[in-house]
Amino acid sequence: MQTVQDGTGDVRRMADAQWATARTAEAYVGLPEGVSKAMLLDRFERAAPRLGIGDGLVRLVRALVRVTHERDWVGRTRPIAWPSNDMLGEELQRSRTVVQGLIRAAVKAGLVHMKDSGNGKRYGYRGDAGEIVEAFGFDLSPLAVRWDEFADLAAARGLEQAQRRHLRRKVGEIRREIRTVCADA
Repeated sequence: MQTVQDGTGDVRRMADAQWATARTAEAYVGLPEGVSKAMLLDRFERAAPRLGIGDGLVRLVRALVRVTHERDWVGRTRPIAWPSNDMLGEELQRSRTVVQGLIRAAVKAGLVHMKDSGNGKRYGYRGDAGEIVEAFGFDLSPLAVRWDEFADLAAARGLEQAQRRHLRRKVGEIRREIRTVCADA
């Protein structure tokens, strides 16, 4: 455990996994050219089983990404979402306690980084053009930084599924041949 000051006098202890996620978030420079938040979410959802990420966590990340704007993912602007636990519970159809557990799991898995306000509340403001002026909540930039990892895992999973389909077809063909041989005998 290490401690960090957020500039408002608040000192918080952070686990090593949170520090690693914070360092990952610092590497954020926006999504790669031609990649939208929908594409990022699709790759993440397809890579989740290979990362050992369950459905509840996938649904949480989907809900968080959904409340951001496309412009939040461009350039050095950080994609930050600030929904309340009650709003997330309603979206996910889960209790407040379950939502809190999912949030802890998302932080531990390095999917989100918590950007805390001085009073520990989540909130944000957008300007007239829709850009984030000030926001405290879920920093989703680690997802964008891990785009290549998600894309590679999703591609590997796609290859495995294609190979599995091919093997199932082969098994079906062999079964039919065995039935034919047994019927002829």
